[in-house]
Amino acid sequence: MRTAAFLGCACLSGALAFGACAANPGSAPRPAAPAAALDGLGWLPGVWSGPDGEDVVEEHWCWAEAPGGGRRLEGLGRRLAGERLVFQEVLAIEAEADGLVYRAWPRGEPLTGFALERLTGDEALFANRAHDFPALIRYAREGERLRTRVAGDGPGAPAPKEWLLERQAGRTPDCARAVRKRIEVAAPAGAVREAWSTEAGVRTFLAPAAKVEARAGGAFELYFAPEAEAGTRGSEGCVFLELAPARLAFTWNFPPSLPAIRGERTLVEVRLEALAPERTRVWLDQRGFEPGADWEAGQAYFERAWGLVLARLAQRFEAGPVDWSAPG
Repeated sequence: MRTAAFLGCACLSGALAFGACAANPGSAPRPAAPAAALDGLGWLPGVWSGPDGEDVVEEHWCWAEAPGGGRRLEGLGRRLAGERLVFQEVLAIEAEADGLVYRAWPRGEPLTGFALERLTGDEALFANRAHDFPALIRYAREGERLRTRVAGDGPGAPAPKEWLLERQAGRTPDCARAVRKRIEVAAPAGAVREAWSTEAGVRTFLAPAAKVEARAGGAFELYFAPEAEAGTRGSEGCVFLELAPARLAFTWNFPPSLPAIRGERTLVEVRLEALAPERTRVWLDQRGFEPGADWEAGQAYFERAWGLVLARLAQRFEAGPVDWSAPG
């Protein structure tokens, strides 16, 4: 029987990397703002660090490619107790048709979007007033310092929290802990999305069996070894975080061969760029890896595994679905 390369599962959500929790999945309503406003945040990339009691909080920001020849800002928010990483959040700021959106995923929480509400030369304010806390996220540059603030909205909201971080001029943002794969597929974007978001679709290229619930918070469990012991079959416990027409996000775990981090989660985003009516470029990014030998082994594993998956996706539209009963 053909075996499916074991992959794993991950999570997306909203807030800053300072322990503020997100509760409402999906993207917030976005006010109009020019996509070019992203360039107005050119002062944000770098490493910013500062104290919070006995801990240290950090933000790492860098530029990354985006579909259509554009770019986006990708970030990591971290809290460290000494040299030990105790919290990490995956962040992004990207241009959409009606403005900039700040997305955040504190591990284990849903994905939340915050719309750009105000942008000046040295300040950016993002808001999701339907979100409990935070509803407002503010970044303000003060020379070589970055003041970050999260706050609620309205009477009875929790007290705001604020941090003052300093630019770490000698440090490079830790953006390399990511798997990035691209492939062009001979199919319209809608058909590619269906392949990723339905049980019938994933069985054509990803795994021989699955439980797929196409909604935010719904199951995205792929069973690469359906007959194996429960908990070792595949991406048990993984969920969708976002399902938009040209974008999917889901949580992803590690293979049983890495038992120490088997239960950890990373974020996988699949973005679809329509190149022609019958041709789509697939952008797959897996982020949220931490420092450490097991995490590095996991990243290396997914470098190979996702390449195989995308090759099978292309094959599914060019030559037909994978025959999981075939040897090899």
